[in-house]
Amino acid sequence: MNIGNSGTLGRWVTARHMALAGYITKIIMIETGLTYKQVRRLYQDLERDGYTLERKSRTFRGGATLIHSHTSKIQASLLMQLYFNIGGKPCCGL
Repeated sequence: MNIGNSGTLGRWVTARHMALAGYITKIIMIETGLTYKQVRRLYQDLERDGYTLERKSRTFRGGATLIHSHTSKIQASLLMQLYFNIGGKPCCGL
């Protein structure tokens, strides 16, 4: 894994935590700015290290049309994080 400078390292760490928490690929890409290929590589590295990942690749497509603007992406992300922080479990592959 090529992680570059410290800003990039932070994105990789965030992506790793999100992958282990069960977030879907598209959400990880939106939140971290990593490419699809980079996230797939992260999954391969985690699986090689012995982690079990439960990915649900198709669940994002239905809701993809609901989030159009940058502001909507931020609001959706904040709501998901708030729900998770108060004890909710990721649902629908998120």
